[in-house]
Amino acid sequence: MKKIILIVIITLISNLISAQTIIKYKMPDGQVFSEQVYETLKQNFEKQNLEVKIIDSILADNTLTRIIDIKSKGYYEAKLKGEKFDPFAKFKENIGKEFKISEFYNENGVKFSEAKLIGKPTIINFWFTACKPCIAELPYLQKLKNTFGDKLNYLAITFDDRSKVNSFLKNYDFDFLHITNSLEQIEDLKISGYPMTFILDKKGKIFNIYGGLSDFEYKEINETILNQLL
Repeated sequence: MKKIILIVIITLISNLISAQTIIKYKMPDGQVFSEQVYETLKQNFEKQNLEVKIIDSILADNTLTRIIDIKSKGYYEAKLKGEKFDPFAKFKENIGKEFKISEFYNENGVKFSEAKLIGKPTIINFWFTACKPCIAELPYLQKLKNTFGDKLNYLAITFDDRSKVNSFLKNYDFDFLHITNSLEQIEDLKISGYPMTFILDKKGKIFNIYGGLSDFEYKEINETILNQLL
C-alpha cells in the first residue's frame, strides 16, 4: 500500500513539474520555436522526406529546450549500421532523364514550357531561405552565372513563398530565376536534402546532380559546362 501511495505522489509531482515547464525546440539554424509551431514544422519536414531527431535537452529557468537535428531519411539508420550515407544516390538514378519543368509555375501562375530548357545547359538549384548550407554555396552559384552569362539557364526552386524569397534577396546576391511556392512539386521529386543542384544538358536532360557546392564541385561543374555541355 505504501508503495502505491509513493508512486501516486511521484506521479503527481512529475505532472506538476511538467505543467510548470515551458517546452521549446531549437532548430539547426538557431531558431527557437514553441511546441505547437514545432509540430507544424515537423509535419512539413516529413513531407520533404526529412527525419527530425531530438539530440539534446537543456533545462533552465523552467524552460526545457530540446535541440533538434534534421537529416535526410535513412541517415540515422545508416549511421547506426556504420554505413556510408549518400543522400543524393537515389536522385542520381535520374541522370539522363528529362527534367519536368512543365510541372512548375511562374509568378503569374502559368506553367513553364519544356522549351524553357532547350538549347542551353541549365543549372537548377533547390534551396530554402533558412537553410545555412544553401546560403553558404550562393557565391559559387552566382560565380557560375557571372562566368557563363546568357549561355546558360539559371533556376532556383524553393517551397518558400515569394515574399519570403524577395525579402531574403535584399541581403544576398542570388541572381537566378526564382520559382517559389513549389512544395507539391518538390515532394513529387522526393527531394530530401538541401541544397541540391541539377545540371541539365541542352536537351533539358539531367546530366549530373550535386549536394552543397565547394571549391571542388564548382571546379568540376565549370569544367563540365565548358568541355561537355556548351
